[in-house]
Amino acid sequence: MHNFVDDITWVKHSHTLQFGANYRLIHSLSSSDGTSWDSADGNFSYVNLSGLANTGQSLDPAAFEYPAVASSFANSYNNAIIGATGLLSDINTASNYAVSKSGQTGDLLSQGALVNRDFKTNEFEYYLQDQWRMRPNLTITFGLRHTLLQTPYEINGQQVQAVTDLQGWFETRTQYAALGQSIQPTISFAPSGQARGLKPFWPMNKGTLRHDLP
Repeated sequence: MHNFVDDITWVKHSHTLQFGANYRLIHSLSSSDGTSWDSADGNFSYVNLSGLANTGQSLDPAAFEYPAVASSFANSYNNAIIGATGLLSDINTASNYAVSKSGQTGDLLSQGALVNRDFKTNEFEYYLQDQWRMRPNLTITFGLRHTLLQTPYEINGQQVQAVTDLQGWFETRTQYAALGQSIQPTISFAPSGQARGLKPFWPMNKGTLRHDLP
């Protein structure tokens, strides 16, 4: 963060006037491969017939005329066999894209590639204040401060946001759930952000105004 600040104090008769401004240029840079790797899991509850023990399929002792696994030990047996054989029940693919300059397509990053982001924002505030010594035993202090906060944005245009009405999305799910149907409407995303001349994550806060009184 680069911070530029200046304050001025001016004493005029019974008044002590103060003026000041503060400008902050903020960059938040990150580089991570935390979401760049595929993963796999061994979970017997995802296996066909929801497990191995006493299902009559491969790795079930009873299927080969061995004593059946006690029901109280079935989960422990399933976990042990999955770990011993390296059986994978599900594979999760991680996909990261670099949004193209046109904003219409995305280039798939390679497995393990670093995902780089540089979010920027500008903040500016100023204030006016007066300490008025009306009498030797009475001083009134009053002032005004105004703050402008820009919505952060990714300077290289690597920014998207949902174009789906999430409230409508939840309402649709609720309606179908009442009918006993599991329907999950598609959630769509599109490029956004000031770097592309598009709308920000949220509207800029232009009206933060505070009156300072003792």
